[in-house]
Amino acid sequence: MKFQSLLRALCVSVVNLLPLSAAGVALAPLADTYVRQDGGNTGYGLQKTIRVGQAGIPGSLMRGLVAFDISGIPAGAKVTSATLTLCQSAEDGIGDNSRMTVRLLPAALKVAEQGVTWNNSRQAEALPANAKILAAGELWVRPAPRGVKLPSALALSSPELAAHLQALRAAGAKRADFMLVNASENAASKLRAFVEFASLNAGNAATAPSLQAVFEPAN
Repeated sequence: MKFQSLLRALCVSVVNLLPLSAAGVALAPLADTYVRQDGGNTGYGLQKTIRVGQAGIPGSLMRGLVAFDISGIPAGAKVTSATLTLCQSAEDGIGDNSRMTVRLLPAALKVAEQGVTWNNSRQAEALPANAKILAAGELWVRPAPRGVKLPSALALSSPELAAHLQALRAAGAKRADFMLVNASENAASKLRAFVEFASLNAGNAATAPSLQAVFEPAN
């Protein structure tokens, strides 16, 4: 409990230190959930965490899903940077000093708190080798080596993410839906390795998924 409280405090510090310029905007989260391969038709949108990884038995992949209202970015604006931040609330895995790379991809569905499952969300499909990766970051899934602090926040930022938001707004879209996956996921593996991020249902706005963008208004 003390460890998780510390994580929440550190997440608040990281999120609050992210600078916003005069042409910057914090984009409101709309929904988050995760889907689990062996969960089939079960939805997890009311859980307090978003899980990414696998549970230690074949066919137990878990992928996170998050959505944001991006209407705060003016249509036609040039998005110069974007950062999606998730606050890690727990980790679980087998082996010492294990690490996981989490990838951010466009989601092929509208993310919702309820009704989204592995079977009905097109997540049952294997990710193509050329899947569009918008950003990636690394986390510990077991306690970090002595002297190394476990990350409490995962900040995903890249030119590709900024360009994706710009393209969505140029096309008139008012929301952005994303999927979070373990870069080395393997449906046949018995490896137990997953991370948990605080969701909207955790009830703490400071640790909920956040998306910030900086843009240059259209002339």
